[in-house]
Amino acid sequence: MRLTHRVIEVVNPEPYTLHPRGRHRPIVEAVLNGDPEAASSAMKKHATEFGEILVKMEETYRKKKSMLSF
Repeated sequence: MRLTHRVIEVVNPEPYTLHPRGRHRPIVEAVLNGDPEAASSAMKKHATEFGEILVKMEETYRKKKSMLSF
């Protein structure tokens, strides 16, 4: 968690860039509709998209960190 906090601190993303609004809606709707396959699919999509955001943040963090080292 410390590293994640440090990455977020250095990268300083816009709040809704990190975790945009409405990303949980398809998951919640599928659960409320009693559709486990749709819920699973929506959760996998959400996890993949969030993972991609984290990878981009790490890349930005590494670039900023190397610039700060000089």
